[in-house]
Amino acid sequence: MKKVFLTMVGLLISGQAFATVDAMTTIYLVARDIQTEEFYLERARIVGCYGIAEGPQLVQFTSEYKVPSNIGCGGEKYEENINYLTCAKLEEKWDENTNKLKELILDISKCDDKGNPDLIQTIRKAVRMNFDYSNPKLTIKK
Repeated sequence: MKKVFLTMVGLLISGQAFATVDAMTTIYLVARDIQTEEFYLERARIVGCYGIAEGPQLVQFTSEYKVPSNIGCGGEKYEENINYLTCAKLEEKWDENTNKLKELILDISKCDDKGNPDLIQTIRKAVRMNFDYSNPKLTIKK
């Protein structure tokens, strides 16, 4: 009986370790102005279900973020992806002792403006804004 009880408690605890949580938070995306071609941070709301700390920011950092056009060109409505970093790949490394982000490795080799210093500066600022809790080291691969 004692073994069954301990097994049940163990299963309950391990099941909670992989539980997900609903998230409604803010992310700062790297965006590019259509007219001036300058890079800037766009504050965006994200809602979803994530299983790790800072998960929403990790998932959305290089994923499409489409916003609807309210008036469109020529009166047509459409959606536009405003996240410039969809051309990049993100890899993260975790500190096993504290379960905090230790390092983010961002590969921007497939991005058109990979050599633009303004892009690099905007990426660094976005990482500071999104991952201030962990304050991970950022490595950018060009």
